[in-house]
Amino acid sequence: MMGSLSVPSLLLHLLFVMRRTCAFQDSIRQLNTEFAQTLYQKLTEGEECRNIVISPVGVTVALELLQLGAKGNTFAQLENALGYTVHGEIKDFMSWPSASPSLTQIAVISTTYFNSTWQNPFALSETQHLSFTKADGSVIKVPMMYQISAVNYGQIKTGSNQRFIAVELGYLEHAVNMLIIIPSERKNPISSIEPHITSHTLSAWTNSMRRMKMEVFLPKFKVQNKFNLKTVLTTLGITDLFSPSKADFSGISEQEKLFVSEAIHEAKIEVSEDGTEAAAATAMVLLKRSRTLAFKADRPFFFLLRHAKTGRILFMGRVMDPLE
Repeated sequence: MMGSLSVPSLLLHLLFVMRRTCAFQDSIRQLNTEFAQTLYQKLTEGEECRNIVISPVGVTVALELLQLGAKGNTFAQLENALGYTVHGEIKDFMSWPSASPSLTQIAVISTTYFNSTWQNPFALSETQHLSFTKADGSVIKVPMMYQISAVNYGQIKTGSNQRFIAVELGYLEHAVNMLIIIPSERKNPISSIEPHITSHTLSAWTNSMRRMKMEVFLPKFKVQNKFNLKTVLTTLGITDLFSPSKADFSGISEQEKLFVSEAIHEAKIEVSEDGTEAAAATAMVLLKRSRTLAFKADRPFFFLLRHAKTGRILFMGRVMDPLE
């Protein structure tokens, strides 16, 4: 039959399509990570001693949505900032509402809930008040969660020969991974690791980690920040969308002259346990007798939550003082 494919030819074709798809996904993952790092650096300038959290995926999704309805130079600026064009097939899953003559608002809300049942939990979790050394050298007592878990663990060495310790916890049946990084030496600031957070280094670090059972000590913490993205996006070359005369969102509506008046980003993360006093008492005995290795986040640490399948960064930030 004309145009038919033999089984070997079909398999080769499918292999080519799969490789092309994987290459595309890897490229998007890398660009998303680079955008996340740039966004994080710009939003945290001059904030070295403050608890910080941002949601890069919340910002990129909002920009992707705007790109779908943008035209002309407005589209080009969004494309250049993100590094890619939103794939046309995404449009099949989305529909733009009719523009309101009074107000049009796009809101992207990213909410993720976690509790103490990390991956493969032993159903033993407790909270103790343990020492936490702040960046200024002072020591405070903070509620520290404890659990024995199977985690990915590794020691990181940067180009400047600084050493860090990293542990990766799995949540939601490994759909989301939380990477926590602390300096090997207490005198080293956590800000020294942040410039090294790139797609390449993250891949290298996670690939070098080993799977092992460890005692994990993680302070309960809650971080919430609110940022005005207008200045940051402008520095990234995204300017026209804020201009009533230059913004072109004719892909959304040709009747109304739409533009973005404000760009506000608010992120919040809270990590806490859901244990009971009975479980805590049992865990105290286990803690005393256990000989497994321990990871203790008892000083400022950097954290990063990624979607396991796409590699998109859901949240990233630092905890300088869990009691703030």
